[in-house]
Parts: sequence; C-alpha cells; structure tokens
Amino acid sequence: MKSLRIKILIVALLTITVAIGLNIWYNLKFPDEAEYINFTSIDDSKSYGSFLAEYRPLKNKVKLSYHNDSIEFIRLWTDATKKKEPVYLGKGIERKAFAHQIKITEKIYFQIDYRQFPSDDYVFQIEGHGGRNGRGILKTPYLPDTLTFEILEKNPVDSIGWTNYLRGQKISFVRIDE
Repeated sequence: MKSLRIKILIVALLTITVAIGLNIWYNLKFPDEAEYINFTSIDDSKSYGSFLAEYRPLKNKVKLSYHNDSIEFIRLWTDATKKKEPVYLGKGIERKAFAHQIKITEKIYFQIDYRQFPSDDYVFQIEGHGGRNGRGILKTPYLPDTLTFEILEKNPVDSIGWTNYLRGQKISFVRIDE
C-alpha cells in the first residue's frame, strides 16, 4: 500500500516535471510572434480600417532657418496601431498560418507627409509628440485638434553638425473633419 502511494507520487512528479519542461521548451522555440503594424501610406491605412484622422498644416511651406532648403508639408495623418497576432484554435492549439489584426487604440501612430527641396541632404528633423522625423506614436491616447512640432536643424558648422543642433521653426497641424 505504501509502495503504491510512492509510485503514484513519483509518476505524478515526473508528469509535472515533463509538462513544465515541455512548456519551457515550447516558449523558447516559439516566442510571442506578435508584431505591430504601421502603415506608410494613408491609402493603405484607410483600406485596412486603421485610419483615424487627417490634419492639414497651417503653413504649407517653411524655409529652414539655417540652411537653403525648404519643406513643403502636405498633411499629417493618424491611425490606430494594429497588432498582428496568431489565431488560437481551441485551448492550446495554434495555427500560425492564420493571423488576424486587432486595433490597439491606446497607441496612435502618426505620420507627416512632406517634401524637402531643392536638396535632399539630411539637415533637419521634425520632433514632437513622441516622434522623430515625422513619424511616431502619440504620447496622448486621444486625438487633439492641433498638433505642433519643432524643426531641429543640423548646425551648419561641419565640425559641430548634429552634436549641437539648432532649434528652428515650429509647424502646426489642425485636424480636419471629413
């Protein structure tokens, strides 16, 4: 009787140990494959149902303060960050070939569409609201009516360059309702 209990206990402990080992192995072999999807065009964002709002610049063209280039601002648009996740079919059964996308509205992706002319030298950055170079995730979980960004310019002195950048103009965008 006592040896039967010991055998049952040993089998139970071995089963639990094997189950934990298989779980650890599976998690190492197949890590979380969720990936965030950010669209690079407003048309793609609209076609996938991720588009949230469009903003127009208050000034279309801005002349850089410390360089000969200008920037033509076209628009700023936002979409809800989407997350691509595997679909689970039943408890513990996963089919990685099928993936779906879910909206995550607590993160709002933005992109500023602009054109630099006459050169395409890397002499400025657009910063603000948690983004850099006109792309990023808004720090706020809502869509404000106005978004303002600062243009940072590379110091024209080559030995200084980006190590001590210069603060340039600000550009504001106003949300338009469609």
